Amino acid sequence: MLVGMEVLLSSLMSSVVLLLAAWLGYGFAVRQDERRWTREQRAALYVDLLVEANAEREWLEDLVARRDLQSVRAERDPDERDWAAIAAEDDARWDALHTDTRMTPPERARLGAMTAAWASDEVLRRWGRLQGYGGRALLPVTAPPASLFRVEFGAMFDALQTQIRHEFDADRRGWWQRRATAAHDAYDDWAQRARGSH
Repeated sequence: MLVGMEVLLSSLMSSVVLLLAAWLGYGFAVRQDERRWTREQRAALYVDLLVEANAEREWLEDLVARRDLQSVRAERDPDERDWAAIAAEDDARWDALHTDTRMTPPERARLGAMTAAWASDEVLRRWGRLQGYGGRALLPVTAPPASLFRVEFGAMFDALQTQIRHEFDADRRGWWQRRATAAHDAYDDWAQRARGSH
């Protein structure tokens, strides 16, 4: 009878250990799958963010440069009466020669929603800064000169790209290695130096 109890107890213990191992293994596999799925979603989002940011950079650089050129032409020939019509003709000619690769408004809204859902806080901050500066360039009153815009917007784009690369590198490293949450932001350094020189 004692031998039967020992066999029963050992088989019960081995069953519990097997069930526990299966449960822990399943939980680990589910967590790994969730992480992989999240990384894939984030990777697709970051590619779209960089493509859209680059398209906006090109479009805004052209817009700011055209406005600068039009203002120089208006200063040179103040007797010309209809600078608005001339600017509209210039814009139409320019648009005919260049393809606008920016997203449509519905695609843009979807990208914004995906960014809010999947992007890290640091990428979200850098993307928002880029969008805010691009919005300033759309208003003739607050638009910076073309050369300054190209430098500042380029630095912001580089900071966004650096953070995205940093996050992809962190995903490739092992869990045992320390991960920094944010990459170095070269734009912040540049902006501080620029403010200090004034």
